[in-house]
Amino acid sequence: MAEKSRFKKFWDFDFFILPIIIKVLMVVWMIGCIVWAIAMRVKWESFWEWLGIFILGPIGVRIYAEIFILVFKIAEDTQKIANKK
Repeated sequence: MAEKSRFKKFWDFDFFILPIIIKVLMVVWMIGCIVWAIAMRVKWESFWEWLGIFILGPIGVRIYAEIFILVFKIAEDTQKIANKK
């Protein structure tokens, strides 16, 4: 059987674009967390509060993005299993 074109895969929902968008947004959100933490450093009295946002903010964004990506990875793996049968 001939391989489907990329457009055909996209049109048949065999190819997802949302994981790509999520990865781009993850980088933007991480940069946003860091810039926000640096900008807010002036207002916060506690160094530990600032450090928590500066370090844990990007980690939280990464975990949040991975949860979304996980759903798409499960869908891809399920598709591969279905195609084997």
